[in-house]
Amino acid sequence: MNRDFEEFEWTAHLEELRRRLFVILAALAAASLVAFFFSDPIFHALTRPIRVFEEKLYFLSPYEAFLVKLKVSLFAGVVLSSPVIFAQIWLFVAPGLYEREKKLVLLSACWTALCFAAGIVFAYFLVAPFALKFFLGFQTPDLRPLISIREYISFLTALLISFGAAFVFPVFLLLLVQLGILEASTLARQRRLAVVVIFVASAMLTPSTDILSQLLLAVPLILLFEGSLFFARRIERRKAAGSGRP
Repeated sequence: MNRDFEEFEWTAHLEELRRRLFVILAALAAASLVAFFFSDPIFHALTRPIRVFEEKLYFLSPYEAFLVKLKVSLFAGVVLSSPVIFAQIWLFVAPGLYEREKKLVLLSACWTALCFAAGIVFAYFLVAPFALKFFLGFQTPDLRPLISIREYISFLTALLISFGAAFVFPVFLLLLVQLGILEASTLARQRRLAVVVIFVASAMLTPSTDILSQLLLAVPLILLFEGSLFFARRIERRKAAGSGRP
């Protein structure tokens, strides 16, 4: 009987996962389709950082410009559908929680989308111009850049998505603390390990292998970790005050 019940639960979880994935893919497809019709202004916005240094960009194959348009549309689709994507991820976790915890999860879905957008904005306005200025600063009169639009768009969108994803992790940490799964003291004790993990994650997330890109992501992540630790301690103090514990 228990085995049949476990199989039923496992099947129900798989069905729930399938339904959530279907909603995510449908939202992503719809948002990408809408973005395709606005791909020209999106393209101009994405190429604005590089046009400060290079007026002209090039495509190196007959179909490259079309592929770039599709990639721009897909990137915009990810950004536009991110609230739905994060909501579906959090809702997949929510059924196993208590009612109060479900409300926290739904609130976390909103904060996740906001942090994802904040990471993209941070990378677009601060990190991308700095990185481009650094890399293009190595040109000489005899060594001039011939920048492929596909390579540039791939670099920039990967950079923006990486920072967006990285800025999400404090939400997960604070939710775990709020649910009592993780303690602020544990985070403080594992600070050195967290720094190592952050640098490893930065090396994996950044679109290039240079140390500068990794540092540009790792430093904000370390600051976000310290900020998460600060707010985690405040959450625990508030919970202790509410329960009457000393």
